[in-house]
Amino acid sequence: MSIKLEDIKYTYMPGTPFEKVALSDLYLEIREGEILALIGPTGSGKTTLLQHINGLLRPDSGSVFIDGEELTKKNLFKIRQKIGYVFQYPEQQLFEETVFKDIAFGLNRLKLPEDEVRARVYDAARLVGVSENLLERSVFDLSGGEKRRVAICGVLVTKPKYLMLDEPASGLDPEGKNAMLRLLKTFRDAGITVIFVSHNMNDVAETADRVVVINDGRIERQGTPREIFTEHDFLSGIGLSVPDVTDFFRLLSERTGVEIPDIITLDEGYAYLRDVYSKGGIPS
Repeated sequence: MSIKLEDIKYTYMPGTPFEKVALSDLYLEIREGEILALIGPTGSGKTTLLQHINGLLRPDSGSVFIDGEELTKKNLFKIRQKIGYVFQYPEQQLFEETVFKDIAFGLNRLKLPEDEVRARVYDAARLVGVSENLLERSVFDLSGGEKRRVAICGVLVTKPKYLMLDEPASGLDPEGKNAMLRLLKTFRDAGITVIFVSHNMNDVAETADRVVVINDGRIERQGTPREIFTEHDFLSGIGLSVPDVTDFFRLLSERTGVEIPDIITLDEGYAYLRDVYSKGGIPS
């Protein structure tokens, strides 16, 4: 099963001086069980694409299919139960008296028994790494990273099959960012398909199974992180960068004249340097 977008077109404020084509002739399949990263310049259509998947926006033309069922107004509520959406800076939406109540808030419409609500809250907290001693604290007493975890818990309690996140690591300190990226892999390993938007190519290279490049409302490339980040000229041509470690080793190759394989993650970089220096170092 999968998510499919077929021939999606969408225009903001049509017929006005501010008309902007946000998506055009867009086809995409999101495979079950993967971590998919959406990258592209600011205003390229990444968030607009996410909002079509869960029905926040309806296409001018084209169709969205969730597990083979076309998304319509009639089945919107049912299909949304399969899809969790974590907005950018979700911690700004926390408002309840305690962490437990905030996580449980999304279950209110489902009218579940109290014991099931409690079980779902505790299950989500364990998955995301929110300790039980935090559940009765005020949401306003938490750190930034803790708040973001709580906000994600509030989405996971509905048991989505697909989880979408807009810039999940944005604004976090290095420790919080790394923990958040590890969480995305935890969700995938728990059977949740993850789709996330990011402007940080380091995060994408370290986390994604597949990368989709959007530019001017169209998908211009898709492939593994390695396939995408070896296209340096293409990416720079649309205003995107490659991971810092990729730039470092490209510069090292140019300065030394040594041919260095494509390296896109820090672990690959460490492994390469250990191997090279164990054999006498990189010749100048």
